Amino acid sequence: MNQFTQRSQKVLNNALAVAKKLGSNVVGTEHLLAGLVLEEQGVAAQVLRALNFDARGFLHQLEGTASVGSIFGQNIEYSPRTKQALALAKEVAGELHVEYIATEHILLGILRENEGYGAETLKNAGITEENILALLNGEAPSSPVNSFGGGSAPSAKGKTSTPELDKCGRDLTAMAKNGDL
Repeated sequence: MNQFTQRSQKVLNNALAVAKKLGSNVVGTEHLLAGLVLEEQGVAAQVLRALNFDARGFLHQLEGTASVGSIFGQNIEYSPRTKQALALAKEVAGELHVEYIATEHILLGILRENEGYGAETLKNAGITEENILALLNGEAPSSPVNSFGGGSAPSAKGKTSTPELDKCGRDLTAMAKNGDL
């Protein structure tokens, strides 16, 4: 897990916790998506908010899939689709020429996996790889999911803890505070 950022590691831990809470013996792509949503400070969660993804509705719906019974004592593993999504996240990171796997890479990996519950949920919400990449590049999505307004690239008001993100994205939190989303 040394390629995963701290936030991405939190996402994986969140996904495991959600799977356990729901009584699942595998971590599916839906749990991975829940892990992204729950890591509210991650870039992926910010992108999902900018695209008006109904995180609360998704989590509520996911709770409805809870299994009856206990899984304590059982090993919980990643499903084949989750493994594929994480492999695709690594591929995305490589395509973006970074040596780490961040939350946004996991989000794109879920979409690229294309068949799991996580990907289906995103597709049903109208979220595409193109929308996400447009936001990460500081552009409006090509096929808007919502009435997404304009905005500007992050200002260089000093050093931040996310210099790579500052190079290729927008500060969605600042834009939201300014009413630019």
